[in-house]
Amino acid sequence: MRNKKLILQQLDQKLSLFVPLISLSKPSIGWIKSIRMALNMTLEQMGHRLSMTKQGARAIEIREMDGSLTLKHLEEVGKALNLKLVYGFVPLDGSLENMIEKKSKEKATYIVNKTHLNMVMEDQGNNEEYLKDSVEELSDEFKRNLNHIIWD
Repeated sequence: MRNKKLILQQLDQKLSLFVPLISLSKPSIGWIKSIRMALNMTLEQMGHRLSMTKQGARAIEIREMDGSLTLKHLEEVGKALNLKLVYGFVPLDGSLENMIEKKSKEKATYIVNKTHLNMVMEDQGNNEEYLKDSVEELSDEFKRNLNHIIWD
């Protein structure tokens, strides 16, 4: 368990480097065409660097814009343009630990509420404070054990 938490913390630290980039959007004409144009490079010149025709180079720009260009091709284009492709993810919750926190609480709330509903039907319901404490305890247990049930 300690090893899993260490891996999570290390990965969170790496992904945190990408957080400032979350608001960065790709240019409407795509990164490849934008960079090519900024360098004042023709499609024919880029195609030559990629060992393909200018039509092939244009097809790459189009495939980047529609999202069908593979990472392998992006790396090849980067190399041809003397660029390095940087690839990563940014957790929408700020970190993987925040994501686990949120999902643990959601799952705990679901389980406690489902149990509470059954108990209410049997006239054995609990008060709000007890329910709140139960959610916190179960959520903490899920986080502590990095329980995979939170993803169901």
